[in-house]
Parts: sequence; structure tokens; C-alpha cells
Amino acid sequence: KELPTRYLKQYPIYTYNRGDRIMRTLYVFTALDDLCYDDLGSFINETTNRKRFYGIDKPLTINHSSGPVTYSTESCFGFEDGGYIALIDFTPYLAANTSVKTTPYYVTKDGITVSGTADIRIYSFGNLTIDEYTYTRISSFDDD
Repeated sequence: KELPTRYLKQYPIYTYNRGDRIMRTLYVFTALDDLCYDDLGSFINETTNRKRFYGIDKPLTINHSSGPVTYSTESCFGFEDGGYIALIDFTPYLAANTSVKTTPYYVTKDGITVSGTADIRIYSFGNLTIDEYTYTRISSFDDD
């Protein structure tokens, strides 16, 4: 089974301290057509370092300082036909003056690993304030 390119695009969400504007957490969401894959995740910097996505079969609510926000495939990616949210916690990679390159991948039921199908990004953290946080798309494909 081949995953359509409109899935596995990255949608970053972060939290920060209002006083010093320092980032506290970074999560990356993606959308899936179903949860029937042997594995899915993102290669981190190198293909030998993998971080696994966790699939969720319902919208996810995160409590921000401004109140709760619900994330779904429709609100994050504009999908009207459903799907599933998956997320990775990138918080362990938050460090001043570093960058993290992420390449989504999935493993089919017959054991084939497919990567780089949707959205490859580099997240840069600067001094860890939200003012210096950026991300760059390395590659992105149109929806099919």
C-alpha cells in the first residue's frame, strides 16, 4: 500500500513561557489515512536515528495558556474526509543553537520503508526563544 503524498506533512506545535518566551515543548503532528502500518515516524538528522509517531484515532486537545485547542486532520491539514492524527514529541531535541532535520517515513506491512514522501524540514532553535525559532522546508510535494 502506498501512502498518498498529502499525508505525512508536518505541522509543528510548540509551547513557551510567556515571561521569557523560551520554548518548553515542540510536537510535530502529521495525518494518516489509517493506522495499518508496521511503523511510521521521522528520521532525525541521520537515517539511523528514528523517532516514532504515535497514532491517535480522535482529535487531540492541548491546553495552551490561552485555553484548550483541539487539533484534527481537518483543522491542521484541511482534510474533510477524516483520517488520523499522529504526533512526535521533539522536546528532547530542544537545545540552544541547534537544528533538527526531520524526514517522515513509513513501513508497509510487507516491510518496505518509504521516506521523503511528503515534507522534509529543518527546525532551528536559536537561543530557544520563540523569536528565534524557525523551520525550513527542504522538500515538499503537491497533494495527489
